[in-house]
Order: sequence, then structure tokens, then C-alpha cells
Amino acid sequence: MPLEALDTLLLGALLGIPGWVLTIGCGLAALVTRRAGWVYAAALFAIGPLVYFAATPRFQYVAPVGIVLAIVAVLVLRRKGDVRAAAALATVPLVAILAWMLVLAVITGQI
Repeated sequence: MPLEALDTLLLGALLGIPGWVLTIGCGLAALVTRRAGWVYAAALFAIGPLVYFAATPRFQYVAPVGIVLAIVAVLVLRRKGDVRAAAALATVPLVAILAWMLVLAVITGQI
């Protein structure tokens, strides 16, 4: 396999992974390892899906709060150094939106 094809395949695989999976994974890694780098990654990856959810009618008022909380997570980490609180601030809004979507899918019979 040529190197150019491998680069394209790798780039496509990385871009194809949903941002919420990365956000939740980085948030859990931050909680377990207590390393600040994971919080920065969780906050960064959370913004993409939250921007998408902000454009949907159902979450247009909730998702911007999540974006602000992702930014606040970085500020909490820098000022207080509390990795657990910052990881929770970065991940909880997206987890709450996804949990609400799951509850609605179960209630309406889509799952």
C-alpha cells in the first residue's frame, strides 16, 4: 500500500470518529489519570458536537451552555488546578444531551 493511500485512510478514519466519543473518552481518561492534558482534549473535542447540537431546534438553548462550560473547564483547570471538576465541566453537558436523546428514543419506541 502506498504511503499516500495510508495517509488518506488514516486521515479519513480520524475524521470519521465522532467527536462525542473522543470527548467522553478524554473526560474519563482525565478522571482516571488526573492529567490536565486530557481535560484540554475533552474541552476541545466537546465544542464540535455542541456546535452541531446548537444548530438543532431541540438543543439550541442547551448546547451553547455546554460550549461555555467547556471553556470554563479550561479556566478552572488553569486557575484552581482541579482536574476532576474541569473534566466534569467539559464532559457532562454532552453526556447529558446524549442521555436525553437516548431517553427520548426509548420513550418513542425508536430503540
